[in-house]
Amino acid sequence: MGKRRIEWVDCAKGIGIILVIIGHTVNNGKYGSSLRGMIFSFHMPLFFILSCMTFKCSENIEQYRKKTIHALKHLGMPVICVFALVIIIECRRNVNLIFDLNYWKQEMYCLLFASGAEVEFNGFKVRGIGIPWFFFVLFIGRTIFDYLHLCFEEKQLGVISIISCMIGIFFGSIQWLPFSLDIALAVMPFFYFGYKLKKMRVEEQAFKKTFTWGIVWISTLYITFPDYNNWTYLELAMRRYNLFPICYLTAIAGTMMTIEFSVLICNKLGRIMKPIMYIGRNSLYLLCIHIMEYNWYKIWYIENHQFYSAIKRTIVDLLILIVFMCVKSIIKSIWEKVNL
Repeated sequence: MGKRRIEWVDCAKGIGIILVIIGHTVNNGKYGSSLRGMIFSFHMPLFFILSCMTFKCSENIEQYRKKTIHALKHLGMPVICVFALVIIIECRRNVNLIFDLNYWKQEMYCLLFASGAEVEFNGFKVRGIGIPWFFFVLFIGRTIFDYLHLCFEEKQLGVISIISCMIGIFFGSIQWLPFSLDIALAVMPFFYFGYKLKKMRVEEQAFKKTFTWGIVWISTLYITFPDYNNWTYLELAMRRYNLFPICYLTAIAGTMMTIEFSVLICNKLGRIMKPIMYIGRNSLYLLCIHIMEYNWYKIWYIENHQFYSAIKRTIVDLLILIVFMCVKSIIKSIWEKVNL
């Protein structure tokens, strides 16, 4: 029997992944920059927090090994497939790249650092891998947290998470580490908060708590992001931890606001929210589609209309997700019949 899913978690993930797409589209002018800052202030921490909230930590080292291998397959395969597909598309467009040693050196370093943005290492500029940095950080960060959970008592785990965070932020300021390890350490408090979230009664007084967390979120965001001309909010891929730890409080408040809002609308509009829950259940697939969409950006991009582009981009990505899930279902059905 499969593990029962929590509807409000899927709903929150659905809202979160849609915000990711919008946040990657709007960034110009007062309204675009402001909306981007509001989204970026918590959209990635939301996934880290929820991932640990639904994750059952290992009880012993043998279980830890099994969970690590399973997570590597679950999170590693999409990255390898997308990365290989990008290389195939680039080499098809320019056959000469196949024989270009500098190109392969660049791609090797790109995968090694797995950074969302360009990295400078030993005088060599390494191309950013883009959105897949999230998969590396989620896998490495949660794996480290699970190991720390085995090594330390629960009352010590919070302190260790903060120390790990400070180490990650330190390296993020001097030299970005391979596989975005510095970010994986920096987000350790989000994993810890997700771990503690399991014991919180988020379903109670959802309306009141949505409003309360919303006030905390917008108030602290204004402190870190007072001027839309300057991107001073939390941006993990770029290692921006402005006014730490206030930006972390903003991220947690924004996440909790989204969670409580998801609880609220799931209780009031359960059936209507089913599509958002479906998107949330398949948010990793949608993120992979979002990674590849530069190949069809002409379909959704509308020059000088960032908000229309964001709406169209979201719709296009969701349509491709539906097609992908249908194909996946057909292949699975055929495979099961073949193996009967």
